[in-house]
Amino acid sequence: MIKKPYSDKILLIYLIFFSFLVHLVSINFHPTNFEGAYGYYSDLFNSNNKILYIKDYYISQFNTYLYSLLGSVLNATLPNIDGFQAIKIISASSYIFLGFGLLNFLKLYNYKYNYFFFILIIFLNSIIFTYGFRAFNDLFAFSLAIFSFSRILGNYNRKRVILDVILLGFSISLK
Repeated sequence: MIKKPYSDKILLIYLIFFSFLVHLVSINFHPTNFEGAYGYYSDLFNSNNKILYIKDYYISQFNTYLYSLLGSVLNATLPNIDGFQAIKIISASSYIFLGFGLLNFLKLYNYKYNYFFFILIIFLNSIIFTYGFRAFNDLFAFSLAIFSFSRILGNYNRKRVILDVILLGFSISLK
């Protein structure tokens, strides 16, 4: 039997990181819809009046503040980016969580076919592609939930399950 030089899992990892990089290309595109509010409010740590900043957020946005807070933390960590770029980086990382979460599910259920084409079809879904491209919080929260839930089902170690449950709870609170 001849072994393939690249396994499906390696191609899958390349696909996940390629999708991440493709979406980083759009990092400076003009925001649309509520993405603008996410990016604007990701500058929380740079504002002078934080209470007024949070109050304005709740007037213009009906989603939780955690997505913008996560963008604020990334913005404070990487000083060369602004709030809009921070949420686009977070949104692009959705592909990492979604891809590895789906891979965990495929392993868990002993999927016998090509992993690469299965996840490629999911990634090429227009809704998933658009949400990752435009930096909405929906894809990130969904991808984080898929990843943590796949780890909960696959883990029997109590300490790791507790961390995965906390991650699942965080993903739920993002939406």
